[in-house]
Amino acid sequence: MLSNSAIFSGKFPPGKFFPRKKLVPIPFFNVDTTTQNVPPPQIVTELISKQQWSQLKIHLETTTNPTTVLQQLFNSGADTDLVLSYFDWSTRECKITYTLELTCRLLHSLAVAKMYWNIKNLLNGFVKDESFCSVSSIFLAFSSCSGDRLCDDHSRVIDMLVVAYVRNKKPHLGFEAFKRADDYGLKLSVVSCNQLKESEIESVEYMYKEIMRKRKIELNLVSFNIVIHGLCKVGKLNEASDVIEDMKSVGVLPDAITYNTLIDGYCKKGKTGKLYRADAILKDMVESGIPADEFTFNILIDGFCKDGNVLAAMKVFDEMQTQGVKASLITYSSLIHGLCTCGKLDEAIALSDQMMCSGLKPDIFTYSAIIKVFCKKKMVDKARELFDDLVKKGMVPTTLMYNTMIGGLYSKGDTEGAKRLKNELANKGLKIDNISLG
Repeated sequence: MLSNSAIFSGKFPPGKFFPRKKLVPIPFFNVDTTTQNVPPPQIVTELISKQQWSQLKIHLETTTNPTTVLQQLFNSGADTDLVLSYFDWSTRECKITYTLELTCRLLHSLAVAKMYWNIKNLLNGFVKDESFCSVSSIFLAFSSCSGDRLCDDHSRVIDMLVVAYVRNKKPHLGFEAFKRADDYGLKLSVVSCNQLKESEIESVEYMYKEIMRKRKIELNLVSFNIVIHGLCKVGKLNEASDVIEDMKSVGVLPDAITYNTLIDGYCKKGKTGKLYRADAILKDMVESGIPADEFTFNILIDGFCKDGNVLAAMKVFDEMQTQGVKASLITYSSLIHGLCTCGKLDEAIALSDQMMCSGLKPDIFTYSAIIKVFCKKKMVDKARELFDDLVKKGMVPTTLMYNTMIGGLYSKGDTEGAKRLKNELANKGLKIDNISLG
């Protein structure tokens, strides 16, 4: 049979000590029995209650050790605020590191008193500590000090433990705590589940199945959106689509974020079939009474342009205008780049004029695309006008823009202008790309 010290150090085969049935109480303290029923001296409780810490420190140095005092406070049924005050002071001033069982005893007292803010702070410090305690040992210690019954208060503690692990960049331990909770019949809330799903994308599908099909935790719209985002991120688009049907079946209606996430997933996957699937989701979105916004249209336009299907992108652009959604600089930039890549230079120029007439000013990337179009169309003067304009506005031309302009000037026969830009490029320590000059 394992000793208490072995149990609380976590040195035992995982999964062996987690009964799903009623838990058998285990003696909490592994201390000398002579101190278990001895209350703290009256002077100690008075010094703590009056926060006369300097006198208490002198008293402890001459009479008893801090750990014994904490044990006596617990056994005497002292007020939780009093115990917490002593715990915080002794760990800070006396540099005491209490055992896992004593720490869990305090967590249990705080849970009963519903002092959740203090639990959160205590767990955060506990998880930050580099001295590792296994998740299984934490659960066993916590259940032991709670007797044979774990309740909703204890679920809140484990909820906060999961969140503390995630926020301290230990999501793998948070995920283990999530799985262990079921062994003790604890029902975690949607808050900790959301935190965990956001950090552990590779575990999101398991989490979702556990919640929906087994534990029946009531998910909200945010939860479903996190699941869809996670599945899209790992390329499981069909599974992400199925989640929307699950949402509807439990009465949670998808919103614009739900549909936009799924559309973005299909667009990033590329290939014509995936992009037309994204377009179909847009139609389903509109039919569901959710109007597509600028972000929705931009996702589709960018996806079609990157796939080389500018015709489909322009159809989406037309639909965007029909629905009264104002195109942004991102919209025009994607289309201009797409048209340039496909060699549709006249259309790119016309669209750039339309963009400027709408009051939008190009950014550095849009400038680059338009300048490239003008140079290819032998409209070097227009290209130079734009180049000078962006410099006046404080933008820094890229090496590609310099090389494009230099090549355009050479093609026009403006050798002096080309040399000036070459010198300017060299003075900035940038190299001329002879390929773009051809």
